[in-house]
Amino acid sequence: MVGKIRQKLSSIKKGIGARRREYLAARPHKSFRKTKLPRTRPALIGVKRNLIDTAKLVWKDRKLFFKLSLVYGIATYIFVGGIAQTDFVELKEATVDVFGGSFNAFGNVFSLLTSTMSGAFGGTLTELQQFLSILMAILFWLTIVWALRMRFAKQAFTARDALYSSATPLVSYVIVGFFIIMQLTPGALGIFIFNVAQGGGYLQGGVEVMSFAVAAALLCALSVYWLAGSLTALVLVTLPQMYPWKAMRLASELAVYRRVRLVGHTLALAAALFVLWVVLLLPIILLDAWLHWDWLPVVPIFVQALSALTLVYFSAYVYRLYRSML
Repeated sequence: MVGKIRQKLSSIKKGIGARRREYLAARPHKSFRKTKLPRTRPALIGVKRNLIDTAKLVWKDRKLFFKLSLVYGIATYIFVGGIAQTDFVELKEATVDVFGGSFNAFGNVFSLLTSTMSGAFGGTLTELQQFLSILMAILFWLTIVWALRMRFAKQAFTARDALYSSATPLVSYVIVGFFIIMQLTPGALGIFIFNVAQGGGYLQGGVEVMSFAVAAALLCALSVYWLAGSLTALVLVTLPQMYPWKAMRLASELAVYRRVRLVGHTLALAAALFVLWVVLLLPIILLDAWLHWDWLPVVPIFVQALSALTLVYFSAYVYRLYRSML
């Protein structure tokens, strides 16, 4: 009996050692020095090309994405709720002040616009509404990725097929999302500690402020580093018979030799989406202020549509990035 237990433990130890060697063999980096991409691996798509081609892809299939976005918007409005028109009164007034010549309100506009993009003007959501909002976004992401996979495979399908056939990897996707949230924790913790220290008056000198700022920046860099290697796992996990940890491992292996460029892609995507919101939302706010249509919630409707467009573009961008790594 003791011999069988020892034999079993030895077998488990050998298996763990074999997996460890396999894991490290796929990750040859032993320092922070940049290494060149081997010729056996395809070059990653350029940032500019991916931004432009993604926009062309979304425009080409605009009818399909419009139908899916309409379903997403209606479902979100029914189960989560809309945004009140009165929430944007202060934002409209500050915007009109800026374009009317009072540039002192520009900082106010910027902060309010950022709050709008982050959903702060949506009111206080209950725990059930928050859960349903996240669930709707996840299901919409899975639908868009499924549609993109069928489109790249040149298979005919309808919007109904995408809605009914895309939710299979929901549980695996949620687990991968949990892993990614854990990777974002160092950056969030660094920012939180810096804000608490600064707001509490603990930072008195320039050296102390600089030290905390550098520490927070390093923690944010660590989160971005991890995120760049795990972003494509959101696409990998939608493949048939793909388990969450395997998707994370494959995404990490795909990021080897490409992580710096993936960080650039991640930052470029965030900047592009921010510019998209600024360019499209500010004119709508000005138009709403000029029309004075209090009976029609123009801005809330447009924010809902812009949120759907953002998720479509984000999904398509990440999917094209994943395809270029294969």
